[in-house]
Amino acid sequence: MVISNASLSAPVITQIIWQPPPLHWVKRNSDGASKGNPNPSACGGIFKDNQVNDLGCFASNLGVSDAFSHELFGAITTIEIAQRRGWNQLWLECDFKHATLTFKSQLAIPWKLRNRWSNCLFL
Repeated sequence: MVISNASLSAPVITQIIWQPPPLHWVKRNSDGASKGNPNPSACGGIFKDNQVNDLGCFASNLGVSDAFSHELFGAITTIEIAQRRGWNQLWLECDFKHATLTFKSQLAIPWKLRNRWSNCLFL
């Protein structure tokens, strides 16, 4: 089998500089991980204020899931935690663009998360 050199190019590396949220805001950074797509997955997040103080964190074992679902689950969990704690100014940051697009269209929401997602939109 012949492998072309074009398929062996290095990935593009982009430097990201973390920015704290504005005064009276809470920022949540999260990530998900899985051993395949779909396969056993988990997600977690951390909450910080404008002084970069830790306000809390969460981690969830999601069982068999795909990348979109575990990123969306992280966003839903974040909104639920923020509502319970009275954090009304929330900056949600994740690395999966498709998950952020669900705020504009609910058509892609997996059925098992639709009810929780609808509740989050209400919050």
